[in-house]
Amino acid sequence: MGRRNKSLTYKSTPPPPSTRTNRPSLAGSIIEGVASGITFGAGSAVGHRAIDSIMGPRRIEVDSNMPVGIQNNNNDPCKIIKEQLNECMNNNNDCNEIFQLIKKMNCEL
Repeated sequence: MGRRNKSLTYKSTPPPPSTRTNRPSLAGSIIEGVASGITFGAGSAVGHRAIDSIMGPRRIEVDSNMPVGIQNNNNDPCKIIKEQLNECMNNNNDCNEIFQLIKKMNCEL
């Protein structure tokens, strides 16, 4: 028998690549989202602390000094309507609309 020519031997071709993609499960996606949120929050907190150490602590000032006129209106929501009724009655006009509004708002006269 004759010699085999090595250059004529054919090798089998490799199988085609898989078209199936590996998707994570729903639980894996949720856990990945939670982990991402935790790391984002931690990084944000570290960044805020770094800026606070440079710029100084943040201060929030609340101004509770309201003008006297505003404080009185807050205590009696019907005050404006009562004033309109007094003006209406002083001018001898028909005040039925104002009376109806007072009735709707349950204001005491």
